[in-house]
Amino acid sequence: MKNRKWLFRVLLMLMVWAFAELCGFVGMKIASQPNPYMSYGDYFKIRKNLLGEADAASLPRYIPTPSLNYIPTPGYENGGVVQHCEQGYRGPCVPLKKTGAVRILFLGGSTTYGSGVWHPDSTYPAQTGVFLRELFPDKEFEIINAGAESATSAEELAYYHFKYRYYEPDMVVLHTGGNDALTGPKEPHYQPDYSNFRNINFSIPELSGFGKLAMRSYLVSFLSINFYFKHLVEHNHVLQVRHYQHHARWFTPIDVDSTYISPDAWYNNTKLLLDEITNDGHKVAILPFVVNTEHSFSKENPKYVQRVAEINGMLSNLNNSYNGIWIPFDGGEINDPKSWLDDCHLDESGERDKAYLVAKVLSFHIEKR
Repeated sequence: MKNRKWLFRVLLMLMVWAFAELCGFVGMKIASQPNPYMSYGDYFKIRKNLLGEADAASLPRYIPTPSLNYIPTPGYENGGVVQHCEQGYRGPCVPLKKTGAVRILFLGGSTTYGSGVWHPDSTYPAQTGVFLRELFPDKEFEIINAGAESATSAEELAYYHFKYRYYEPDMVVLHTGGNDALTGPKEPHYQPDYSNFRNINFSIPELSGFGKLAMRSYLVSFLSINFYFKHLVEHNHVLQVRHYQHHARWFTPIDVDSTYISPDAWYNNTKLLLDEITNDGHKVAILPFVVNTEHSFSKENPKYVQRVAEINGMLSNLNNSYNGIWIPFDGGEINDPKSWLDDCHLDESGERDKAYLVAKVLSFHIEKR
């Protein structure tokens, strides 16, 4: 009789444990976001990271890295398609060593990365390559899409200086300004190093000892993520922290005039970037940033729209100073207004329209080579 009671208690405990684990598993399943913007989103992916079992499929689209701040996760897949090559940018890898092909580097933020399209081949840099190959069937082209979502002029400068200059591109297409327009001398808590804008604490360290053992439980994982790692699944923009008041405040913008550019990080970063590109002997082409003024975000943020216009004006002046190629993109080239997904991102059709213009302008300079 005692043995039966003991066995019954053991079975009851096992059933309670199994039910608790089932609840934890179901809770994680329901709470997980299938395809968030840039966060981990998925409770199971966070659990894998905490257990030290993460692979490319368990990481977010970006990983932090020294000097470059963050990069597209090498080998990252979405929907069965490899989005990023092993060298850490979107699209197929290009050999580091220069070949006989015309090599074009595209630098920018999400509008270069192609946030509005699922397949890397549908981005405007990739489609520019398609059009150029049609225009010059006797030439080979290598396209490097170095765009990164949320990237500012700080990342663009770092990417080129520390990484992409070694690829020795023949041309660099710079499409910048949108993310810098979201912060600036007139924004609350602005710092020229963008510490008011950037979140660097988005990696998940592997647990050790009892913590790792406890995370083997789905119930413990579900509760732990909700209590200690909720920010990784709640916030879609894990790379951005808007208007953050950083502890290390070394710059206080007091009554900054719109023409006063010395504390303007965008201008200083971009000028230095253009210095480096031209000093390396590469041709620069500048694609202005275009805002869809009909979108609600643009209407609700007139300062953002005005700031983009100011940046484009400075871009034009810089382009003249560096004898660059100006690509006259103003949004009218997008044939279908429905191609605008929001204030600045385009669908596949819009990316092709944009690429057609870029390829057309670049072709005149490629002919001269």
